[in-house]
Amino acid sequence: MKKYNLIIEPWRDLPGSVRRGQSGFRWRVSWELEGLYYAEGFADPHAEAREAAEAYLIDKGVKLGWQSA
Repeated sequence: MKKYNLIIEPWRDLPGSVRRGQSGFRWRVSWELEGLYYAEGFADPHAEAREAAEAYLIDKGVKLGWQSA
């Protein structure tokens, strides 16, 4: 049973960017594992944002749907 949500969306003005208006992607995750938790981060491009979000969930002990048992 899936106990997490992962959202990746286009985002302007990435934190730490040198130029204002720099585009990238914000990742947001929420998961349930002995409580309800939430985190977010920023990356560019989309693939890096997804990889960062998945790695964050795995690091927190969340079993992702595509992982083998």
